[in-house]
Amino acid sequence: MARRSVVIGDYIEGHSFIHTLDAKVKLISTFLFAIVFFTVSSIGSFSLSSILVLLLLLSSRLPIRAVLQSLAPVFVFLLVFSLIQLIVIQDGKPLFSIGPITIYDEGMTMAFIVFWRTIMLFLIAIIMTATTSSYHITQAIETLLSPLNKVRFPVRDVATMVSIALRFIPILRDELLLIQQAQRARGYGRFKKSLKNRIKLFIPLFVPLFIRALKRAEELGEAMEARGYQSRGTYTTWKKKQWQRNDTFALSLSIVLACLILWL
Repeated sequence: MARRSVVIGDYIEGHSFIHTLDAKVKLISTFLFAIVFFTVSSIGSFSLSSILVLLLLLSSRLPIRAVLQSLAPVFVFLLVFSLIQLIVIQDGKPLFSIGPITIYDEGMTMAFIVFWRTIMLFLIAIIMTATTSSYHITQAIETLLSPLNKVRFPVRDVATMVSIALRFIPILRDELLLIQQAQRARGYGRFKKSLKNRIKLFIPLFVPLFIRALKRAEELGEAMEARGYQSRGTYTTWKKKQWQRNDTFALSLSIVLACLILWL
């Protein structure tokens, strides 16, 4: 059965080059490119960054259609936000007018930059989490933040919380789909096609979703307590990935590309 969408936190097992990389490499590269994306301003840097994300998506061998479908809610929100920016920002040279509303080049530029940055950030986050299991993400965060253990920073707790938060995103997505299917089977909202009534339908969706989320969190807490989870305890590693030449190459390439994007 084909996937309808791939959201942040969805792990898809595979054998691509990106799947085989160490989770630490992918985490560092993701944060590095996220910082770079927020600093780019030239056409060359926008183009190179877009090509890079496209190549990463293709090399990860993820279902592209499912990835694009997951961006649909973000796309709608960004369109609305971009329209607000076009109307509010009135700096620069006037481009054209629609009735009493005048669109300026500065507003057009800012709307494009915000739209592009958000889409790029979502894509690299999806690629990272879809090619890395939550177990390896937890391990990578613990390793990268391990120096903070010397100042009694709760590294293991932070790593566990991040891992659980990422895992809960696809779980809540599945719960929401189940609630929608149950309501459709009962004929709820079938004849309410107006925009106002569609908005009202969100309340009966989010109330049971919130209850299910609390129930899931309670079950998870009980399971962790039953297994004797302690943040200060001593733990062994079930499966530890060894650093390979490919990891060194990928991390070096990420740093070079990030510097190149900043230079353009």
